[in-house]
Amino acid sequence: MDITQWHLILSHFPVLGTFFGGVFLTSGIVLKNNAVQKISLSIFIVTALISAVVYATGIEASQALGRLNLVSLTVINAHKQMASIASWFIGALGLISFIAFIPFKNQRTWYRFAVGIALFSILTLIATGMAVYTGYQINHAHF
Repeated sequence: MDITQWHLILSHFPVLGTFFGGVFLTSGIVLKNNAVQKISLSIFIVTALISAVVYATGIEASQALGRLNLVSLTVINAHKQMASIASWFIGALGLISFIAFIPFKNQRTWYRFAVGIALFSILTLIATGMAVYTGYQINHAHF
């Protein structure tokens, strides 16, 4: 498999990881289940790591597509810009989730922090969805 195929395969993980991590975190908050909350934070951390690989393979894939002249550079650059924004959001979500593993002395402080992470995961999902949308335009531009 070449780098473009790896990018297409791995690009599903940031979206799914952000979505399911957010669902699990929200469920953990509502059910007051710390184990589920910690699992969701772990999902966000792994998603951030995979997102870095997706972004790196995307750079190589855009160069390969640029050489083939199958897709306009405008579409490629729009996706690259949205993917960059989404990667920063996912990276920040992963970092915040890593910090959340620090023990909180006050349960109320932890609850507020967890709700903040859940809200930030929604923003991250929106940014990731926009990157997916522009990526879809690249994938289906030649039809």
